[in-house]
Amino acid sequence: MRKDFPLFQTHLDFVRPFWEKILDQEGSVIDATLGNGKDALFLYRLIRKNQSDAKLYAFDIQDLALEKAKEHFDSEEPGWLEESVVFFKASHDRFEDFQFNHPVVLIVYNLGFLPGGDKLKTTMRKTTLDSLESALSLIAPGGMVSLTCYPGHEEGAEEEKAVYEFLKICPKDTFSITRHEFVNRLKAPVVYFIQKKCQKAPDSTT
Repeated sequence: MRKDFPLFQTHLDFVRPFWEKILDQEGSVIDATLGNGKDALFLYRLIRKNQSDAKLYAFDIQDLALEKAKEHFDSEEPGWLEESVVFFKASHDRFEDFQFNHPVVLIVYNLGFLPGGDKLKTTMRKTTLDSLESALSLIAPGGMVSLTCYPGHEEGAEEEKAVYEFLKICPKDTFSITRHEFVNRLKAPVVYFIQKKCQKAPDSTT
C-alpha cells in the first residue's frame, strides 16, 4: 500500500518530519506516552544525531510499557546510551515533579492504549488536559507539542473533543496550532501541532 501513497500513508508520515525539524535545534525532548517505545527510539536517534548532551525523557504508568520499550531499544539500537534516556514510571500530568536538562523543545503525545496491552488502560481526557496545560508552559519558545488522538474508541473520541475545545481558545499571539486528519478514513487518528512563539531577538540598538 505504501507504493500507492508515497507522500502520506499514516499519520507518522507528517509528524516525523516536524520532529526532525524541531530537533535540529539544541534542546531535550519528552515522550509523554512511551507505549512500546517506537516513537521514543526515533526521537532518541534524532537527538543523538544532532546533539551531544540533550536527553529524551519518557513517561508511562505501566510497567509493561517500560519493559517493552527497553526491549525495543535493546533489539533495534544495541549499545544505546542509557545516560541519554530517562524513563519515568509516572503519569504525563506530573511534569512539574521532575527536572529536565536544557530547554524542552519537543513534547510528543501518542494517546490511547498500549498496543498489545489492556485496551481498558487508556489515556483519559482529564489527565491529558492537565498534562497539555503543563506542556504549554514547559515547552521552550519556538518549540512544539505534537499530539495524536485516537477517536476510534469511546474514551478516545471524548478525549479528542476535549483536546480540540482546549486548544481552540489558546491565545493566537502565543501559539500557532493546526489539526490534521484523514478525512476519508472513518475514526482515523487526529494530529495536533502546537508551536510556541519564538522569543524576540534582543534589540541591538539598546
